[in-house]
Amino acid sequence: MRSLFILIFICYAATLNAQIKPASKTCTVEKNASLSIQDFDNAPTVGVEIKKGNKLVFTYEWHSADNPQIADDESVHKLYFELPANFKGRMLVKKEELKKYNTIRCRICFCIEGGCRRADKGELSVEKIGCKRYHVTYKDEADSDEKYFFDEIFTLKKQKK
Repeated sequence: MRSLFILIFICYAATLNAQIKPASKTCTVEKNASLSIQDFDNAPTVGVEIKKGNKLVFTYEWHSADNPQIADDESVHKLYFELPANFKGRMLVKKEELKKYNTIRCRICFCIEGGCRRADKGELSVEKIGCKRYHVTYKDEADSDEKYFFDEIFTLKKQKK
């Protein structure tokens, strides 16, 4: 009986010490890149990969907090889009125009609406604010209950040599 009590106490103490991983995000721009988008037969989702190319590829990635005591509580939101390599100034893109810039919205979670999809609703604003910095605002008008919005500074990723 004493062994059982000790085991229960150890397990309880371990749960108290479990570290919750905080939410995190990254906002990057990659030069000399392009998005490779793979459509799947009759599926609303697509595959996305960043390859070498002649454009600027923007990537936004947000990871929810992760509590090790809760199974399947993690989720990830991503947004990808590409602009011409010589982009300067500012632009505003709405709804169907998002396809022109290969805008892809991803929701990765244990949910029915998970996966990456082409964005064709919403609004994307981009402004170059420095040599290696861009101010990006994105607001979707998705059909799901979970609306998506961010207003962030994206920084040029260091090139691999």
